[in-house]
Amino acid sequence: RIEGLNLTQFIQLYVSRTHRDNRDLGCTLTALSCDAARQPDEVKVEFEEGIEQLIQFIMNERAKQVSLETEEL
Repeated sequence: RIEGLNLTQFIQLYVSRTHRDNRDLGCTLTALSCDAARQPDEVKVEFEEGIEQLIQFIMNERAKQVSLETEEL
């Protein structure tokens, strides 16, 4: 789950050994992407929405970082 995390925290969690070593806590998108492609359209839509949410989170958090970096100049 990414709620309450900023981009740096998310990346640190995502590439951590704990995340790597505990598949049950791992990335659902990575684990299920092949299976999702063979599912009914309703499942594909839900899966796509999850991907879009993750992309939007990353874009929003990166924009915040750039804004802060720009302010520091």
